[in-house]
Amino acid sequence: MSALAVSTSVFKWQKKWLWLATLLPLLFISDILYGGLEYYGIQFQVTPGVVLRGMVVLIAIYMTMHYWHLVDKPLLIWITFMSLSVLPSILVGIFRGGNFFYDVSALSKVLYLPLVTGLFVALVKVYDLRMDDILRFIEYGAYVLGVSLLISQKLGIQKQTYGDYAFGSTGIFYAQNDMTLALGLGLLSGGYLFVMMRFSWLRLWLLAMSSFACVQIGTRASLAAVVGTALTAILCVIWGKTEGRGIGAADRIKKWLAGFFMLVIMSGILVYGLTKQQEFSYQQQKLEEVASGDFPRLLLVLAGAEQISNRAAIFDFVGEGADAFQRGVARYFPKAEKKRMVEVDWMDIFGGYGIGFTILIHLFVVLVLLKSSLRFVIKRGSCYGLIAAATLFYLGHSAIAGHALTSPIPSTLMAGYLSIFFTNKVFSSSHDFNVNTSE
Repeated sequence: MSALAVSTSVFKWQKKWLWLATLLPLLFISDILYGGLEYYGIQFQVTPGVVLRGMVVLIAIYMTMHYWHLVDKPLLIWITFMSLSVLPSILVGIFRGGNFFYDVSALSKVLYLPLVTGLFVALVKVYDLRMDDILRFIEYGAYVLGVSLLISQKLGIQKQTYGDYAFGSTGIFYAQNDMTLALGLGLLSGGYLFVMMRFSWLRLWLLAMSSFACVQIGTRASLAAVVGTALTAILCVIWGKTEGRGIGAADRIKKWLAGFFMLVIMSGILVYGLTKQQEFSYQQQKLEEVASGDFPRLLLVLAGAEQISNRAAIFDFVGEGADAFQRGVARYFPKAEKKRMVEVDWMDIFGGYGIGFTILIHLFVVLVLLKSSLRFVIKRGSCYGLIAAATLFYLGHSAIAGHALTSPIPSTLMAGYLSIFFTNKVFSSSHDFNVNTSE
């Protein structure tokens, strides 16, 4: 191999890791920066996260169009139809005198998932990324969030999740729902890699620390994230198979041991988080609502339903834009606010962009959930079990707590999972399961 070929290969290798590091763990630095600025009372009209993730959207549009011949046709069709279906809402917002820039910003958030999925797929094809490449950087995202949260809490930089009347702090971060979901998606990847790919005492320690940080947030979703991480890992050990090579008896024993360690540690963290939440009557009531099947966003949903029922029927098809819809919701919500999201994604999306886009964006994710689940059950591909678990957690959060389909923070990680599904890059020849104490 010539020196030029070697140099080109090394440069391509370095760019691959730079892309993954920037899009996944390093993108959360913007949230840490914003949290620090807010803590010290420094405010900007536009947050660092909006700037950086706005740049990601623009890069995603460029890369998807530039490498359209490499991106899978079904994915291109999804992106095209979803993009076209939201255009009427922009025109409606302009004619109704809404805040144009707010509508464009909100629009970039709801299109973020399909566009960034296209970006990841393009990167997979251009740099020959494999499943474990993407999953490792999704995992690193959880560690950046978890370690940052714990360090900021130790330094006394704490933003209470609810208030003095409840347990929980988001540390230096400001969006507890987004952070909980992002942490959960990252932990799912870390737990999977720990039991199915490579046993590592360092990984186990980082997983435990990040899971502990997750329950420190104090939300019910944080408990669900810990439970989901443990259950996904155990199900993959019991039913899943690692693609690409045969599994010997020694490897099976190591996986079972890894699964046992995971179950014990996550159970301990879950008990701690549950106990801390039950010390406060506010969270005890919230947990009882979940147990009894009560819907936590009922008042907001009623306000959203009131706005939808009192507007012209045409807006059910074309939408009225995020600004107009959220101002309408605020009018019917008990608290006096200028704008209010329902915080249930399907209603926020339907209110702002109409029935067409609402169906398309949900089908986009639901079909991945169904196909991945079937492949896990029938073909026993462990990676599909992981993708199904991540998609289920993402959709569940979207339907109950919102901040999933409408939030770029967790959608970046979800786009990484979806890119694995759309490219079928489900294994590489380097999947070793060795005890590694130095990693």
